[in-house]
Amino acid sequence: LAAPLPAGTVEFLGRVGNDRVQEVFRAATIVCVPSRRDRSEGFPLTLSEALAVRTPVVCTDHPVIESTLVDGEGVAMVEAANPSAIAGAIHRLATDPTLYEKLSRSTPDALARLGGDVTFDELLAEWQMTWQPTAVSHTA
Repeated sequence: LAAPLPAGTVEFLGRVGNDRVQEVFRAATIVCVPSRRDRSEGFPLTLSEALAVRTPVVCTDHPVIESTLVDGEGVAMVEAANPSAIAGAIHRLATDPTLYEKLSRSTPDALARLGGDVTFDELLAEWQMTWQPTAVSHTA
């Protein structure tokens, strides 16, 4: 589908190693995360990695994404499984410098919504507490 486009319009990198992700996302104009609502997934790391380097994201309204992020705050969120909506959002973002700047400037706010202020040790400690037997008191 990209073959008829002018040279250099689209570049498909294939798999990119973890050591290059931030470099590639920083160089990108837009990162796109086209998740489908009916597919089970955790929160895509692609989103947090793009937001961390202030690259705006076009993403879909997957339940995991829309429960955490807000349209217009670092991301342009569109209806999942709607290629026209995704293409339209990419076009708007690529051609509207004011919108692009707004999304780029608000990426720290979007990133802050992801939390991450709990260490893995703290998470494990909390999880282990759920397995501790609890004392049951009986009143007569």
